[in-house]
Amino acid sequence: MNRVESSVQALIGAGGWTGAGASAFQTAANQWIQDAKNIIAVLERFENSLQATDTQYQTTEEEAASGAQKLAGASQGYHGMMP
Repeated sequence: MNRVESSVQALIGAGGWTGAGASAFQTAANQWIQDAKNIIAVLERFENSLQATDTQYQTTEEEAASGAQKLAGASQGYHGMMP
């Protein structure tokens, strides 16, 4: 985003572009940059949520596997007792 902002400023400042067209372009470019920053922030929050969900899922999966192994181990002594 910094490169885009720098490019917009260079385009407006270095060329001496003035007038209504320059103002309209700068307003539109600034709005686009702000919107892009907002989208990036939302995507970063989404990524963090996905990582947290993945961590939770892995923990739950490990706990379930451990519980199943304990149950399987505990039931070993009961083989042959059921009709």
